[in-house]
Amino acid sequence: AGRNDLQQWIEVDARRLTRFTGVITQGRNSLWLSDWVTSYKVMVSNDSHTWVTVKNGSGDMIFEGNSEKEIPVLNELPVPMVARYIRINPRSWFDNGSICMRMEILGCPL
Repeated sequence: AGRNDLQQWIEVDARRLTRFTGVITQGRNSLWLSDWVTSYKVMVSNDSHTWVTVKNGSGDMIFEGNSEKEIPVLNELPVPMVARYIRINPRSWFDNGSICMRMEILGCPL
């Protein structure tokens, strides 16, 4: 990310309605830098303007991210979400690093 603040996000357009089921994350693949996201929110949308945040009961669900840069971390959504777009919003990251992540979005097109 260009900045390290809570306003950063990455958005994926699945180009059709998709049943999103989870996210796999990793940190930056670098010999010299140690950057990874330690927690994040997930949001979905059908138009890329109006977003619904994945909930855990009545509050926004905060997913646990990585604790180092190489080991993939799988987080399944509590229930599948049907939408066209999915957005990852980092909430915390490695203290000595910056917001940087590799990710794989899990889901099936409808």
